Amino acid sequence: MTGWSRAKTSHEVNALIDKGYLVEAGEGISNGGRKPRLVRFNNQLGYIVGVDIGATSLEIALADINGSILRRVTQPADVRQSPEELLGRCSMLILELVVAHGIRPEQILGIGVGVPGPVDFTRGVLVAPPLMPDWENYPIRNYFKETFLSAFVVIDNDVNIMALGEQRSGDAADLDHFLVIKIGTGIGCGIMSSRKIHRGSDGCAGDIGHICVDKQGPICRCGNRGCLEAMAAGPAIAEKAMQAARDGKSDLLQKMMESNAGVLTPENVNTACREGDEAALEIIRASGQMIGDVLAGLVNFFNPSHIFIGGGIANFGNHLLIAIKRAVLRRSLPLATSNLVINFSRAGADAGVIGAIMLALEYLFVVKDDLHYSF
Repeated sequence: MTGWSRAKTSHEVNALIDKGYLVEAGEGISNGGRKPRLVRFNNQLGYIVGVDIGATSLEIALADINGSILRRVTQPADVRQSPEELLGRCSMLILELVVAHGIRPEQILGIGVGVPGPVDFTRGVLVAPPLMPDWENYPIRNYFKETFLSAFVVIDNDVNIMALGEQRSGDAADLDHFLVIKIGTGIGCGIMSSRKIHRGSDGCAGDIGHICVDKQGPICRCGNRGCLEAMAAGPAIAEKAMQAARDGKSDLLQKMMESNAGVLTPENVNTACREGDEAALEIIRASGQMIGDVLAGLVNFFNPSHIFIGGGIANFGNHLLIAIKRAVLRRSLPLATSNLVINFSRAGADAGVIGAIMLALEYLFVVKDDLHYSF
């Protein structure tokens, strides 16, 4: 991989062992001659934090330098809060994990953060995020650096870190080209191409929630009409269910709405569907079809081997998945779907926080040209 000679490799590895970065981990398998040494990163060197901020939830994990999670915490969240308020809670929770594990804040070497919006990856800031307008150009990295002075902080879109999590801990470990779709309050896509995240020239590749599916549709948070997100994401599903209840199309949804102060949630729709409610089933199928229609275009364009579906709406089960698959198969070219696999993510909610940890580790030891960071 390096093109180095055996002597130079041994010299460099020994130097890293002397500095405490690497430790010996036993002997490898010999093909003749002296047995090779196995080495690994010293897990006492420091710690990594993964922060996965969703539209309605927050997950933080403390990991060792090898990426193994040591402690974690999950809480409800609301990204409509100010960045100071939500990031302040993040910092407090990280400090609580640090204290609980008996370490010091200066031992945190890296923090990876996933946020639900378009990220300018080189600057580590959100740009015109529809779900969280108060966060535009907010210096997230600097906020964390105020408390964790020794930490290298890197910011990315929440679906990109999910794709990293799938690659490192899920069913995508051996895949070169795949997509991760997050369906929740919004809809986004993480693109893994040749085993690397494809972010595009400005960092906003994969923002499929704002592809138009109906020019006469409702106004989206981004200001346009008929975006996929406005038609098929969680809030749209809940709104369609409330309209069905008001129109008398579902007694069950109507009763749920009456007992819930006149509102319904996507979870209510899922529950009604599981109880055989036809109106709820049709809403879920319609959302799946619209998502599948958009994914068909991605399949024709990108030709992934796998598509993994995650996010809160993924809990809706097979009715949603079947609708997505049917739409993709109907509208994609035969060659593009001959070996295509579409499934729910088995990593689930873990993919985001694991991906955030892996993102921090990826950029911890090497200064990358595409990041305007300094040590």
